[in-house]
Amino acid sequence: MIDKTNFTMEQIKNDCSELELMILERYLNRKTQKEIMEDLGITRGKIDHFVARYKLNRFKDRSKYMMDESAIDILNPNYWYFLGFFAADGNLHSTGGSEVIQFTLKDREPLEDIIKIFRYTGTIKEYVKGEKRNKYFHLQIINKKLVESINNIFGGDAHRKTDTLIYPEIPNKDCESMFIRGFWDGDGCFTLSNNKRTYVGEMYCQSESFIDGFYKCMEKYNIHVTGNT
Repeated sequence: MIDKTNFTMEQIKNDCSELELMILERYLNRKTQKEIMEDLGITRGKIDHFVARYKLNRFKDRSKYMMDESAIDILNPNYWYFLGFFAADGNLHSTGGSEVIQFTLKDREPLEDIIKIFRYTGTIKEYVKGEKRNKYFHLQIINKKLVESINNIFGGDAHRKTDTLIYPEIPNKDCESMFIRGFWDGDGCFTLSNNKRTYVGEMYCQSESFIDGFYKCMEKYNIHVTGNT
């Protein structure tokens, strides 16, 4: 008998029956067990059997949510958007034996985009802090393959990326434009210059190596860049 507990998401999809694909689709779209049962007219046992066969994670297991690992692809422009956003506003840290990718933002929308890119079944947490009770949104992802990819792309140790972040080698223009867009969404802004209808883009990064690579990218696309490194 074939051990299916280590199947990738693509292998699971190829192995599933038509009904199981419908269960999986709803599972990846963060439907609850009750919602899946009602949508498909099936028992909880049918879902439990499917989960056990592929060693999928239980719906209430916060540390082991599911994601579509096929999105972790260096030729996928949407993946480069995520990488750009991570470079600007994400962090990677170790806790409880796991490596956690996390984002904490005032804006919920970029985190929803990340969930869509990976079809991630985790949830965005909302909380307030400070005397002004400012609202923040928090997303955590635990996935070994994603962590390995991030480290490979950013030079080996993304845990300490603040000062050591490198500008990555990006395979094509589509991927690079999405990487820049992701980085800009994470750490860029536009300001009005001299009260005229001239908008100036600004971004900040503490790594000189990354800024140098960013300069070269902008020059390649004939975009004028000024500033300090």
